Amino acid sequence: MKERIVVVGGYGHVGSMICRELGEKYPGFVYATGRSLERAERFSRETGGNVLPMRLDLDQPVMECEWERIKLVVMCLDHLGSGLPPERDALCGYIGKGRISVSSGEVAEDS
Repeated sequence: MKERIVVVGGYGHVGSMICRELGEKYPGFVYATGRSLERAERFSRETGGNVLPMRLDLDQPVMECEWERIKLVVMCLDHLGSGLPPERDALCGYIGKGRISVSSGEVAEDS
């Protein structure tokens, strides 16, 4: 069953606010992701475990088994610009769900 919410950039400024809100509503199903597992773990402790840590580097291959339970990906990256590189779009396409991109005050939702 797809039940996890993954926030890419989840321990950053905007991502952490989104994670905290979602973590209150869906404790244990929200994952703050980024390149640093240490920072994700520290953030998880700050939320009392409502938000869980996950290491994710979108420049590295992602194993398919990692995404079997993902329902939604929220992208909170400073450098999104006008769109996501193909490998990031493929990530969202693989899990069969849309993505929500949050960057520079803009929100774009794909389904």
